[in-house]
Formats: sequence, structure tokens, C-alpha cells
Amino acid sequence: MESVIEVLERQRGLATFAELVQATSRRQLAEAVRLGLVERLGRGLYVLPGRPTDRTVAVAYDGVVSHLSAAVEWDLPLLVQPANPTSPCPRNAVPGEGRPRCCIPGRSHPVIARTGSPPWSAR
Repeated sequence: MESVIEVLERQRGLATFAELVQATSRRQLAEAVRLGLVERLGRGLYVLPGRPTDRTVAVAYDGVVSHLSAAVEWDLPLLVQPANPTSPCPRNAVPGEGRPRCCIPGRSHPVIARTGSPPWSAR
């Protein structure tokens, strides 16, 4: 039987309750959450602890991976790596408990604010 951590690593850091319980057990999942080895992202969604990935931000807000986040996900070369996930989120998106912050492209992009030009443009 796999451990909860092994299942999450195989699933690229994100898995549903059903996927985890099918490969492990409810008791193992509860223990991993209690020990801080796994974080609950939302109802039925579990992630490895640490900095949120572009994919986990998109899932947390029922969104998609797009823009710079998609380029990162597809391992495309970028001039500047994004400091934060750049998945589009609803305008009224407010990070709730367990939800990572999201960056809305074109609204308050950290690289544009800092350099005056988007990171995908050649300088």
C-alpha cells in the first residue's frame, strides 16, 4: 500500500479525497493532515505543503491554468519566471481559508508593476 505522500507525488502534488483513500486509507489521510504532511486545499482536495503551484491555485478557484502559468506548466522558456501564479480568477475572488492567493493577469501583474513591461515581451 502506498503512503499518502507517494500518491500526492505521483499526482504532481494534488489529489482528491477519493484518489487518496482508494490508494491508502481514511486513517492514513487524516493522520497525514494532522501531522502537517498534507494540506487540505478545499473540500475533497489535498496538496503537498509548501508554496502553491500554478495548478493548485487554478484548482482552488475552480479556474484553469493559463497565461504564464500555462507556459510554466508546459516547461516553455520564459524571459522571466513569474513570482506568483498567474491563473485568471474571478474579480471578486477572495482567498478563503486554505486557498492560495491568485494573480489576475492584466489587473495587478507583479512583473508589469515592477518593470513597466509584461514578462513575455522581448526587452
